[in-house]
Amino acid sequence: MPNRGSELARAFAKCLAAHVADGGDRPRVVYLANHGLVALGASATEAQAVTTMAVKAARVRLVASTVGGPRPLAQEWIDAVVSREDEIERRAALVGWA
Repeated sequence: MPNRGSELARAFAKCLAAHVADGGDRPRVVYLANHGLVALGASATEAQAVTTMAVKAARVRLVASTVGGPRPLAQEWIDAVVSREDEIERRAALVGWA
C-alpha cells in the first residue's frame, strides 16, 4: 500500500516550488483542505510562531463571525501599528530574533 502522506508531501513541495518559480512569494502558512495547516519557516521556532499567529487569527475570525463578520482595518492604521517599535520587538521575539 502506498504511503499517501509521502505522496501529498511531494505534491505539496512541487506546487510550492512552482508557485515560487512563477514569481510568487513563499507563503508562511498554507491551509490544505481535509488536512489542515502547514506552517513554513526557516526554523522550528519560526514555524511555531506562524502556527501561533494562525491560531490567534482563527480565534479572531470566529469571534468576529458572531458579531456580523470581520471588517478590514484602514491601511493608515495598519501602517501605524506595524511601524511601532514595540510591535517590531514583539514580532522579533516571536521568531527568536530578540
